Amino acid sequence: MDNTVSIHHHYSAEASQSSYGVESRVIHTKCDHLLDTIQLTDEKASKRAERKLLTQLQVQNLMQLDSPLYSAYERTSTCSGYLFLKKHSVTGETKLTSNYCGKRWCSVCSATKTAEMMHNYRQSLEALPDLYFVTLTVVSVEASQLKDRIKEMNETFKQIRNLMHKRGISFNGFRKTESNYSSDLNTFNPHYHLIVSGELQAQMLLDLWLERNPTSRISAQDIQKADSDSFMELFKYQFKAVVSAQFNPEAQDTIYRAFNGIRAFQPFGNVHKCPTNAEHSAELSEYGVEADTSLQGEWQTVDIFVWNPYYYNWLNDKAQPFRNTTIRDKIHSMADTFSSV
Repeated sequence: MDNTVSIHHHYSAEASQSSYGVESRVIHTKCDHLLDTIQLTDEKASKRAERKLLTQLQVQNLMQLDSPLYSAYERTSTCSGYLFLKKHSVTGETKLTSNYCGKRWCSVCSATKTAEMMHNYRQSLEALPDLYFVTLTVVSVEASQLKDRIKEMNETFKQIRNLMHKRGISFNGFRKTESNYSSDLNTFNPHYHLIVSGELQAQMLLDLWLERNPTSRISAQDIQKADSDSFMELFKYQFKAVVSAQFNPEAQDTIYRAFNGIRAFQPFGNVHKCPTNAEHSAELSEYGVEADTSLQGEWQTVDIFVWNPYYYNWLNDKAQPFRNTTIRDKIHSMADTFSSV
């Protein structure tokens, strides 16, 4: 319990309330609403604790590298490290807020991003007819070639899109860029997952892709009718917590650096963000996105809970958790993998 107390002593109450627990001389993180306190059940708190645990262990390994992303990894290490219980001075309503890093490799932020992407684009995509889930790959490359290969892929896709437009062929959908790493070959395989409207368009996309990437294996490409699983695959975390027989921080850092500054999610054609409505706002609040409200009065911090890695939970200065968290056995095993690196 002493660890939690010492953290609270390090950050003054005034600094905590003014900058969400992170002093300006330390690390700046994005501040955002987390969840309504009633909605943060033990189960949801446990899932968030699992994401926090795995992300922090991963970035602790990444921070040992001489990487230009060091400061970004450092910000992620503090992500969701503070929960602020607030009460409204007029209505008496309570809510919980937290600090976020907003990084792609952060499982906490990625869960929120997934919910946002699903809300923003799924309705627009489902309005399109005859949807297909397409996977496009290229030949694997070495670490030094990864960023350039991703840029080449984006340029090729742009050429194909422009060609379809010139031919008067509608081309609508959504694209996500990812990369896998092969520890056996020490190579990286960037690839696309797409949902495309129209079987003709999906097949034409594949044919034009192979024309421009003649060394790519046909068997590595794929077209199938889209279903609910296709949407989950499309919008799920771009970077999951990478756990295998041996976690490779250097390889993950290579992927994260290659994607730095590159837009990984891209709608195209007649696919646009959907307007926010109350129903979706309520749904998003379960994932950490809360609709903006304007109330008279002010929110006052009444308690602060700080992440304690020894208890896999957020504790206040009385060593009390906000919710009871349970870490699953498989998450403990994954954590052991990170810890053994």
